[in-house]
Amino acid sequence: MSSSSSNNNAFYFLISFALLLQSAFGLTEPLFHSCSGENFTVHGPYEKNLNRLMGFLYHQTPYTGFGLGSTSFGAHYPDQPYGIALCRGDVSSSDCKTCVAEASSYIRKSCPNRKQATVWYDNCSLKYSDEKFFGQIDHGTKFYSWNTQNVTNPTYFNQKAKDLLTHLAHEASVTPKMYAAGELKLEGSEKEIVYGMAQCTRDLSDGDCKTCLDGLIGDLPSCCDGKQGGRVVTGSFLLGSAFGITSTAPQFGSCSGENFTTNGEYETNLNKLMSYLYLQAPPTGFGLGSIGQNVSNIKVYGLALCRGDVSTQDCSTCVTEAISYVRKNCPNGLRAMVWYDNCGLKYSNEDFFGHIDSGKMVLTRINVSNSDVFDQKTKVLLNQLAKEASVTPKMYAAGELALEDQLKKVYGLAQCTRDLSHSNCKRCLDGLISEVPNGKQGGLIITGSCNIRYETYQFVNHV
Repeated sequence: MSSSSSNNNAFYFLISFALLLQSAFGLTEPLFHSCSGENFTVHGPYEKNLNRLMGFLYHQTPYTGFGLGSTSFGAHYPDQPYGIALCRGDVSSSDCKTCVAEASSYIRKSCPNRKQATVWYDNCSLKYSDEKFFGQIDHGTKFYSWNTQNVTNPTYFNQKAKDLLTHLAHEASVTPKMYAAGELKLEGSEKEIVYGMAQCTRDLSDGDCKTCLDGLIGDLPSCCDGKQGGRVVTGSFLLGSAFGITSTAPQFGSCSGENFTTNGEYETNLNKLMSYLYLQAPPTGFGLGSIGQNVSNIKVYGLALCRGDVSTQDCSTCVTEAISYVRKNCPNGLRAMVWYDNCGLKYSNEDFFGHIDSGKMVLTRINVSNSDVFDQKTKVLLNQLAKEASVTPKMYAAGELALEDQLKKVYGLAQCTRDLSHSNCKRCLDGLISEVPNGKQGGLIITGSCNIRYETYQFVNHV
């Protein structure tokens, strides 16, 4: 086993803010998880070394709140995994150990044969990969969530939140634990307070920690402008302390693969493909295409999908925003994907058409009171919608189902990208439904091939 504590890795930062009169947090379900990379051979060298790595992180992390290592028991690329675990700076050793154990168990169950995976809980996070990511900022997987409630004075609140977080970013960057938390009273109220937290992995240099936290603070307006709280999660940092979905910012984003050469053939083809998808997708809600010679890292494949109930104009607006987002946030990545409330966009240097993308993002809500009935009704509705979506030309279905209290309903949506066969669409949706967590009054599960969503309020235009 090899491990390192040098100031060179950029895996995880945490900032959070919230306007709270009273606060109590406890999340038993992951905030988010992601599976990617190729599959490893069951019981092969990679899995054996991965098991050793999980054991190492489980024992190493709780003592200090941070663990980093790689297994090298005779393994060579591509059978050597690298991993990292981080607990929130205020979490006890016991709670840290519990969280890392749960994270390790969850990620092995949810990504059983994948060479790359990440999972975030409120108390900790864990990541492993067959690629050495130590010392590199992970700009990949990203999703946003925030409190749907607005503050009464957004300009004032935004400034106060920024002031607090800027102070905490500086404090975190110079403390041994690279963690800082604090609060700031708002003027004109004895009870209203903005709370914040900032954290970096302790193998990061002071300067890099501060730079990364400052960059995250600069992104706040694009996700959480005027909101009472918010959260942003990527492979490099997490921001947040509330929940909600809107279409003004991505729900999920991912960058992967090697970098392409700036102004090279791949980028030229990618720009052409983005323009093609912008024109093709809005009229029907779906666009698919590839451009370039069939040569490695020259030809680019892509698709754009709009939610089945959105208008042509809203589809065009969303695809435009999605293109802008991936080109800005994945400037040189050979592969990228982004999902908004109204649309999704994906491109790759590999031909993925017709194949089920098993990498996924799971986002859930607060607990529901009568979970058994709600869970059963939700599964009935989603299974019905999955069947309907798989046989319709748009591969989209939305509907509702009354709960025991006839005044309350659960609303659902199921959709596939239209490059899938009907059977693969059904298979993709069935896989997502099997992962719907129990006891949550709403949720969203997204892959690059299909997605499902369920809520206790109507969130689509036509049901």
